[in-house]
Amino acid sequence: MPHERSEVSARGAADVDATAAPPDSAGDDGHMCGERARLLYETGNVALQAKAKQWWRCAAISGDVEAQYSLGVISYEDANGPSVNEAEYWWRAAASVGHVAAQYNLGVLLDLVGTESAASEAQQWWRAAAEAGHAGAQYNLGVECQDRGALRAAERWWRSAAEAGHVDAQYQLGVYHHVRGEHDTAEQWWCTAARAGHLDAQYNVGTYHYQRGDLETAKYWYRVAAEAGQPEASRTLKLLMRRQGDATSPGHAKHPKRAVGGSDHADSHCQVMDLRSRHGDKSIRKADGTQEIN
Repeated sequence: MPHERSEVSARGAADVDATAAPPDSAGDDGHMCGERARLLYETGNVALQAKAKQWWRCAAISGDVEAQYSLGVISYEDANGPSVNEAEYWWRAAASVGHVAAQYNLGVLLDLVGTESAASEAQQWWRAAAEAGHAGAQYNLGVECQDRGALRAAERWWRSAAEAGHVDAQYQLGVYHHVRGEHDTAEQWWCTAARAGHLDAQYNVGTYHYQRGDLETAKYWYRVAAEAGQPEASRTLKLLMRRQGDATSPGHAKHPKRAVGGSDHADSHCQVMDLRSRHGDKSIRKADGTQEIN
């Protein structure tokens, strides 16, 4: 988490001397250098953001952990091309002293390397972040467990992330319970994810209502997902609307095509989305833990 706002940050960026150069060494004022850097960076001015990097570097060298983390972020998103090595250096410095977001980002960076040794180290950093409560790291560990067939372990990590509000984890937890035939629990998690805007969860909630004969609620969720760009929901909704007039009752409505991996026959049952190993949270995160760097 960022430091508490200091007197400098409370005054606002307008009062910061943008022409001042960072000292050769921050000494005991590393936090103040970091605050100055943050304010300059938040102006959105490219020239001032370049100066912010100088101030963050000064603070980072002095050992300010937040500055090390932030310097890693801006090194990664450098407009002149990602400076991955520098980002790794500073995230590793911050991660080694327990900065949770740096641990998560370092894990993502290492996972992208694509080697077995880097992937193994990535999981170690994610585990450190996950045990400290980082929901994104918990989700990624769940996916890693799923990929090697350790579904019970995947469920535990996803549940931790889902209870913290991680929407992809909520979706995957619903899939886990659906596959086990625990449909009430699956629907609860999908409903939670659907209300948070998860498109596949919205589709699956619609499918559950469809299979119970509740066509109006099914159409509602298919429409919500379709309007947000979920292609299977759009196709299913059109098919259901076209065929609904032929049904003598909701329980006898003709079934739309199976959404994923299903039959192409017109009378095949509408199905929930298949289980997929989606590393949806593997993205570098900025200091506030909400914005992503693509």
